Amino acid sequence: MKKYAVYAAVLIALSGCASLLKQDGHRAHVVLSPNFDRSRHKAVAVLPFKQKGKTGHDEALSDEFSMELMAMGFVVVERDRLESAMKDSDIPMDGSVSLDKLKKISELLELDCMVIGSVYYATIPSSVNVESGKSIYDIQKIALRFVDMKTGEVLISASCTPVFGGTMIKEIGIKLRQMIGAGKTVPAQ
Repeated sequence: MKKYAVYAAVLIALSGCASLLKQDGHRAHVVLSPNFDRSRHKAVAVLPFKQKGKTGHDEALSDEFSMELMAMGFVVVERDRLESAMKDSDIPMDGSVSLDKLKKISELLELDCMVIGSVYYATIPSSVNVESGKSIYDIQKIALRFVDMKTGEVLISASCTPVFGGTMIKEIGIKLRQMIGAGKTVPAQ
């Protein structure tokens, strides 16, 4: 009997944890410009997110956000197509170029917006990967913005800090869906 009481207590505790894992978008901060128009701003390209506090780009997070956008009904240009167009125009994929150069790419690919994002990392103090000897990093924040390729205006700005039991991209996607009333939730991976 005591054994079953312990199992019941564990199940009750775990069901309480499930509410902690619920993602509802309240951890994300999203601001929409009054000029954002879902019917006009449909075709987007997502650049690989810049890594701050660490070198390189984060394609996994930008891919995850691309899936969120597709679930909302946006038309997302495939990254290889975007990369090819930028390479042919001698433009780096990191988005650290002038708006005029990005506008050329957007005209070529018939884009309405480009999504430019950053992932902010911090080194975990005293944490080193034993095999590689490299520092271990922790994501502190994700920030992104939709830039109108005709006007250069930031139409959507979003950010999120770490979320226990879920992803920051998912939180931003949920909040954005709530604000623009679009699409279905993409299952967490």
